[in-house]
Amino acid sequence: LNDCLEEKATADSRLQTLEDQNAFLKANNQELINNMGNLTTLTTKGAENLEKSLESLREKDLTIRKLQDAVTRRDSVNLSLVQSLKGVLGNLDDEDIEISVEKGVVFVS
Repeated sequence: LNDCLEEKATADSRLQTLEDQNAFLKANNQELINNMGNLTTLTTKGAENLEKSLESLREKDLTIRKLQDAVTRRDSVNLSLVQSLKGVLGNLDDEDIEISVEKGVVFVS
């Protein structure tokens, strides 16, 4: 009878240890599941922020291209104006007349 009681006590102790380990593993598993959910949320937010940043860069790139086109058109108009003025004034054969473009402004002096 004593042997059976000792075996029962050992089995009960072993059972308690296994139940404690099982509870720990369940809690640990739940924590890992929660962390995965948090990481998924962070990854989703990171992807959204990255997409917003890319869209902002696209808009800025478009603005830069528009500005470059405007500068090119302005330079073309200035060059055309200088050529026209030189053509008109070229017939005067006047050494004192000079035509120049500075900072987008045509000067005749």
